[in-house]
Amino acid sequence: MNVLKPGNRLETAGFFKSLISCRMTTLSLISQEPRISLPQIRSAGAKCVNGDRFECWTIGWQITIIRASKPRVSMNQKITRIGFIGLGRMGKPMAINLLKSGYDVAAYDVRHEPVRELAKLGARVAQSPKDLARSSELIALAVVDDAQVIEVLLGADGVIEGVGPEAIIALHSTVLPETVQMLATKFAAKQAHVLDAPISGGEAGARARSLCCMVGGKVQLLERCRDVFAASAAEIFCMGELGSGAATKLIVQVVTCINMLAAHEAEILAEQCGLDFTAVQKVLQASSAKSFVAENWLDRFKVAQDPIEVRRRRTEVFQKSLRPALALAKDLGLSLPGARLTERLLPRIMGIEEN
Repeated sequence: MNVLKPGNRLETAGFFKSLISCRMTTLSLISQEPRISLPQIRSAGAKCVNGDRFECWTIGWQITIIRASKPRVSMNQKITRIGFIGLGRMGKPMAINLLKSGYDVAAYDVRHEPVRELAKLGARVAQSPKDLARSSELIALAVVDDAQVIEVLLGADGVIEGVGPEAIIALHSTVLPETVQMLATKFAAKQAHVLDAPISGGEAGARARSLCCMVGGKVQLLERCRDVFAASAAEIFCMGELGSGAATKLIVQVVTCINMLAAHEAEILAEQCGLDFTAVQKVLQASSAKSFVAENWLDRFKVAQDPIEVRRRRTEVFQKSLRPALALAKDLGLSLPGARLTERLLPRIMGIEEN
């Protein structure tokens, strides 16, 4: 089957040579042979580059599309076209990894600067989430919270207005399981699918392609997306039914943030005892107190040379990622006093408030 792209010259069975110009409603044909019949046009097996199949009629040298429909995508078909929304601290390096892995990536963010940066690396620029969804088999989201996810997917010019049948929406954000379930219901009406695929490992992990990805949803959907996720994740875990990945990420955030409180208090205690905290960290890593947070406390979490505004934004991100866990615990009748205390103390822990 020939793939028609702007400027391509097409030769089919010696019948004609043509210059093709792709449009949303018309394929213009400039031919050396004016007596082109409809069977000859159909014998070209024309297929537009955006994935639509067309039934065409010819009038002179014009091929006018009278019907267009999305082809049904096989669940075994390899994903090649990805739309990435949210080019922040983790999203931007993840999108870059996809470009480096050879995927056709469309990028969208409310901020123009990271979009321009991705465009220089070969990404297509989408004008809206709706525009991005039209040309994507997989739409990946790396925005901050439930509210942003819902706005991008269901809001004006949202993904749901442009998504095609069998497309997959991968939620890399930290959200509530009930949000995932609600979105899956909405997109099922469009014959599209949702996976909750939150990530852990931070900006450094995204750049090093060493993220941890925890996935909830149908196994066959995960397997179709596995190579895409592996562009940034060294570990990919199938956690079970839809929403289980989101629930797992909330547990990860509880443990991470409580470990931040522990690392902060260890640092204070070491300082008051006149100990070199870097030496204490080595002991922590060789003992039962070992944790990723303690090991990387001054390198990736509380970086002393970071400006106060950077630390403030980082604190807000941790607070926003912990609040859904507290909300879920409340719905389940649990108190989580340690997590609640940590959420309140995070500004002090991150050094933007005095002890």
